[in-house]
Amino acid sequence: MIGAVEIRHGVGTIVKRPDASALGDIFSFMLAHQSDVIGDIMEARKAIEHHAIRLACQRATEQDFEKLANALATIVDTINEPEAGGLADFRFHEAIVSASHSPTLVTIYASISQLMMRSHLERREKIIQVEGIQEFLIDDHRRILEALAARDRVRADDLLNRHFEIGADFRRRASLRDLSISAGVSA
Repeated sequence: MIGAVEIRHGVGTIVKRPDASALGDIFSFMLAHQSDVIGDIMEARKAIEHHAIRLACQRATEQDFEKLANALATIVDTINEPEAGGLADFRFHEAIVSASHSPTLVTIYASISQLMMRSHLERREKIIQVEGIQEFLIDDHRRILEALAARDRVRADDLLNRHFEIGADFRRRASLRDLSISAGVSA
């Protein structure tokens, strides 16, 4: 199930190199039975990304900044496309973790990436119609990248925290909008 060994006919059993995607399959399977798995994953994501962004301010390379800039450009290009935009948003945050150059954080993040991707796509579909979301997504990611490039750990972490808080507010507003639309349709 976790892909730790491979049985080859005529060769025998071979121990394989560990792969974070196998952990992702295990986490997905184990957490699929929880009622609020996305909320729980979001908490883990915040913890990982907050530490990662502080490390990235110290350790990021020019390649990391290019990767982040490309992810931001993709966010801009796909801002009105829920699926492609959600993927671009996920790639930006994944690039922050990668720029930390912490193998442990990268591995843990990768192991829950399937669930986080689902979370990104669900949130993006939900909030895309809320007024001001496009500007928020572009401007907030741009400010986070600027703080990283300036290697300002405190500002980058504060901006990331604000990003999560405002994102949660947009999700609440989208839910209220959906409720008012439902009430208007039934009336």
